[in-house]
Amino acid sequence: MTAAVAVVTDSTACLSAELAAEGGILVVPLRVVFGDRAADQDAADGEPAGQDALDHDAAVTVAEVERALHDGRRIGTASPAPGRFAAAYAAAAAQGAEFIVSVHLSARLSGTLNSASLAAAGAPVPVRVVDSQSIGMGLGIAVLTAAAAARAGEDATRRPAAPPGSDRSSPWIPRATCASAVG
Repeated sequence: MTAAVAVVTDSTACLSAELAAEGGILVVPLRVVFGDRAADQDAADGEPAGQDALDHDAAVTVAEVERALHDGRRIGTASPAPGRFAAAYAAAAAQGAEFIVSVHLSARLSGTLNSASLAAAGAPVPVRVVDSQSIGMGLGIAVLTAAAAARAGEDATRRPAAPPGSDRSSPWIPRATCASAVG
């Protein structure tokens, strides 16, 4: 019997709330920082991201970011704290997950992967933290692929070798968007 697998990602995957919910994907939001305000990044459609987005305070909408940029204000992002990932991993385990695949934006662009890895060390179930080496829909496609593999009952604990001539290293993540997995 294959273990129940949950998929966790961050809000840079650009998944709509509907798409995340449809795939059973938990989305941990990055923080958007501008002026004296810091709040969770919101989904592109203005709705909280993900099945249980784990939003702890008011989210920043795309319209607010556009207005801040138009006004010439400096905008940045901050990685979620490891506790945010720990909460997502605990929620997934409480929902019956026996294994978690946690797919995130490139570690070259953010400390998000490090936060996810720190949280994975204390998670109630095994977690494979994956560096998508991408951002935006490159990351989103990798996350959707992982969710499809989870729904199909693929074994997340093994990493099969790619067939000769194939560009596919695993049913979990397309090889073109992911070159490494930790955990």
